Amino acid sequence: MYVDDLVISCDEESVVAASGRNVRQIIVLPDPDVSEPDTVSEDELDHTFQQSNSSIYDEVIEEDDASTDARRKSYTWQADEEIPSVLRPIEYFRMYFTAQLLSHISFETNQKATQSLYSNLATTAAEIEVLIGMLITMGVCEMPRYRMYWANQTRMDTIANCMSRNRFETLL
Repeated sequence: MYVDDLVISCDEESVVAASGRNVRQIIVLPDPDVSEPDTVSEDELDHTFQQSNSSIYDEVIEEDDASTDARRKSYTWQADEEIPSVLRPIEYFRMYFTAQLLSHISFETNQKATQSLYSNLATTAAEIEVLIGMLITMGVCEMPRYRMYWANQTRMDTIANCMSRNRFETLL
């Protein structure tokens, strides 16, 4: 297709720009036989309004309606059966760091330690859990140097009481 073959209906309009100059503006009009504007009856509006007033914890299920155009879709709302409860921070932590994952990290840490100079490392899953919790807390309450969490003037008890600085350095 060549540019000469295209038929585009447009209008020209002269507009005064902020600088005071007259600027010609071309407005491209849509092709009139592409589609008709969608009209919505009052019954459809009432049905839509009733659906939108359902619970805020609704789930959208998208269904293709074969009788309509491929671009149109109908939606059916299904409410969640139960509102999810708010969990405690430790419960969110355990959703991601399961006991199996922590024991695997512990096993691999001990495996690596036996292959290197730290043959007496011997960590447990509980200690790895404490270490990860400390690292998350350190990410929230940042200090310029990690040793400052154990220093006398800048000591942070939530970190320093969990594990000694030397053990922390060894596990890192």
